[in-house]
Amino acid sequence: MQWLPFALLYFLKAAQADGRAAWRAAVLAGLFSGFLLLTDMTFAVFLALALLVLLPMQPRPNAAPPARRPTWGQQLARLALAGAVAALVSGYLLLPTVREMLGGRYGLEGWGDALKLSNDLASFVTPVALHPLLGQNWPQALRAAETGSARFSDVNTGFVGIVTLALALVAGLTARWSKSGLAAWQALAGWIGLALLSALLSLGPLLQINGQWRFGLDNLLPEGVTFPLPFALLHYLPFINANRTPNRFSIPLMLALAVLAAVGSQHLRTRLAGWRPGRPLIAGLSGVLAAAVLFEHLAWPLPLTDTRPPAVYSQLAQEPGPFAVLSCRWAGATAFVSSAPKIHACSGTNISTVSPSSAVTRCAIRPSSSTISSACRSSRR
Repeated sequence: MQWLPFALLYFLKAAQADGRAAWRAAVLAGLFSGFLLLTDMTFAVFLALALLVLLPMQPRPNAAPPARRPTWGQQLARLALAGAVAALVSGYLLLPTVREMLGGRYGLEGWGDALKLSNDLASFVTPVALHPLLGQNWPQALRAAETGSARFSDVNTGFVGIVTLALALVAGLTARWSKSGLAAWQALAGWIGLALLSALLSLGPLLQINGQWRFGLDNLLPEGVTFPLPFALLHYLPFINANRTPNRFSIPLMLALAVLAAVGSQHLRTRLAGWRPGRPLIAGLSGVLAAAVLFEHLAWPLPLTDTRPPAVYSQLAQEPGPFAVLSCRWAGATAFVSSAPKIHACSGTNISTVSPSSAVTRCAIRPSSSTISSACRSSRR
């Protein structure tokens, strides 16, 4: 995720610069895009979304002579160069992954937990549970989300910040009615569009308000009425439908809001300087706004996971012969192996989530001439 802002920055630089600076920016855009793909390939969806929104809405540099403004052919050539560099950096991992996605039949079918892992409309203005003053008790919030008794369908990760949202609104409103007119609006229109589209996609396939996704509407339907949202369309697009976590679209949402909040903060500083000049006062305003943004997004203390190996591994280490150890989580998550108490051999389980309260089975897999035998031990973390 840390590579997304850098990749987007140099894509925008490549679109606006000319000469060698543009090609250098294209190479750096491809380099950071390659790093992004190596980190998590689903993040490429967020980069593509940002580019599709921002590049067509980038204002042309009026100061540059018309002869030096990049043509559409030059823009496409720079994008192709960036794509080639990204493929060169990440190809050794990207190509096998794409091949497996096309030919493998072990992918999760259906919607997965897309509805559960969606932002609630109220979550945008609800502080996260990890906030030391405005939040909740983290273990209780996590347990409530697991048992379905929480306010939202999952632990809230969609909070955008009240001060952050206010500063972004200041940027949008001042650009709309600025003396600069259309130029000021064009400079921010892309970021506003990216923020709105990302927020909409993060809401998932169905609208949820305070944990409810069925609405009565005066008993229009006995089972209630649902409101489908644009994320449902992504479910039918190849590769993109592998992202079944709508609330991850909070990443491009916060990126766009950060830019808008910075513009809004600068506008307030400029207005204050015109009304009452003085560096101490302007610096004080900057400090107050920065402290307010940091405070509302504060998450402390962060939950830690005990990484010490459980005692069962020490027991397995004492057993003779070569064999593999497979950790299978049975409780509290969507498991790929059912009927845990009846399992006698564990040879193909794929579980990646861990909860302090889950029952974990350690499976020592031993190959033999005709079958795979296993010695499974249960323990609790």
